[in-house]
Amino acid sequence: MKKNPIKKWMYDFILGICMLALVAVALIYSYILDSPRVTLFLARPDTYMALWLLLLALLSVMLMVRALKLRKTEEGQEPGIPIWGSMAVFTAAVLFLYLLLLKPIGFFLDSILMLWALTLVYTFNIGAVKKDWRDKKLFVRELLKSGVFSVIASAATYYIFTNILTSKLPVFSLF
Repeated sequence: MKKNPIKKWMYDFILGICMLALVAVALIYSYILDSPRVTLFLARPDTYMALWLLLLALLSVMLMVRALKLRKTEEGQEPGIPIWGSMAVFTAAVLFLYLLLLKPIGFFLDSILMLWALTLVYTFNIGAVKKDWRDKKLFVRELLKSGVFSVIASAATYYIFTNILTSKLPVFSLF
């Protein structure tokens, strides 16, 4: 039995409802962040979070209105693109592992591994013509390119956060 794919307008409308629900939950949470020592309204941590959430709520409503307008058009009848495809699941798994390993292996090494995995897999799976994993020369070349990119991007990010923004990042330690 073949399922009917959800139509684009319905997909966008449901996504807008879900975003509004998340905004409502986050707004409730933002009022818990109240700091008793901060007396100025604009200096409180919940103020800016609430402003960003209200902007997200506005965008959600705009998405829902657009979806309702598309309801009777030809574009609105096209099947919606599923969010949780194989690449999205892979990305979520890599980010979960990144957060899980951040403290034990440190920011720098963890960032290199995460970027390396993501850039390598996306290189072979994105685009109109997918690249062949079995071509050894191509695979080694892409492996090296993504490795160099990962080291440079991680080093730049580490430098910016530690030296310019003076943040403390988790570091690898054997002891």
